[in-house]
Amino acid sequence: MNDLTNAVSPPEQAGRPGGRIRSRRPGRRVLPWLPMAVIALLTVFAVVGPWLIPYGESQGSLPGRLAPPFRTGGDGAFHLLGTDQLGRDIFVRLAYGARVSLLVGVVGVALACLIGTMVGLLAGILNKSVDAALMRGTDVALSIPGLLIAILLASIFTPSIVTVFVSVGLLLWPTYARLIRGEVLVLKNSDFVALARVAGCSTWKIIVRHLLPNVLPSIIVLATLQIGAAVVLEASISFLGVGLPPNKASWGSMIDQGRQYMSTSWWLTAIPGLFIFLAVMSFNALGDWARVRFDPRLEGRR
Repeated sequence: MNDLTNAVSPPEQAGRPGGRIRSRRPGRRVLPWLPMAVIALLTVFAVVGPWLIPYGESQGSLPGRLAPPFRTGGDGAFHLLGTDQLGRDIFVRLAYGARVSLLVGVVGVALACLIGTMVGLLAGILNKSVDAALMRGTDVALSIPGLLIAILLASIFTPSIVTVFVSVGLLLWPTYARLIRGEVLVLKNSDFVALARVAGCSTWKIIVRHLLPNVLPSIIVLATLQIGAAVVLEASISFLGVGLPPNKASWGSMIDQGRQYMSTSWWLTAIPGLFIFLAVMSFNALGDWARVRFDPRLEGRR
């Protein structure tokens, strides 16, 4: 995840009354309409998709198993995107998998953002002993393989969506901590922070009123970039079978269950893989736009 940290550069120092940093934006960069449209369609699909076809998430029919897309299965029912090895409708399972991926992307990244931002703010503003202790803990968290944490949590707790939330949050928070700490180390030497100290503001008040608003653009950019990473993490965890329970659909578990039929039933792995690709690329494109939008040093690209 270090490449995500490098992708978000700290804002240039330009203090003003109130403690916020503004960047001049003479022009406006065109919104990434295509990625935004893909994300909107995936969201709508996740919300209303299961209601469009009268099949349950785990409802199968062995006579209709392995029906190709846009065909009628052996059970006499039409399946838009085909069926899997147990006769379960792919369209419905993709919709439920979209719910899981988008929910994990939002909630897992929010949890990582909360933990990492607090660690970064405290490490940057407090004394060197606290800074050293927090950063050594961050280094230890970065050195542990991510999937190892997910497998450990799955072996301790019952596989559930909450376990996936916690796994994603624990895997992604160190990136926020390192980024925010670097920005706070620059900002705490600014004039508006010095004036706030002279005025008698407490450390907590300086963090909330002066530091947090200035690092918020970088938090937004990194969070947008990491939603795509969270989708990949969730798919990887589910692919290994340590994410959701076996009866729950997710894109990663669909690929895992269909890989032994790749030579004969390509849609079992190709369609979920395409959805993962579209989701990750769309969130990455949106994050790249946000990075250029909030970085004052990239004005020429807007």
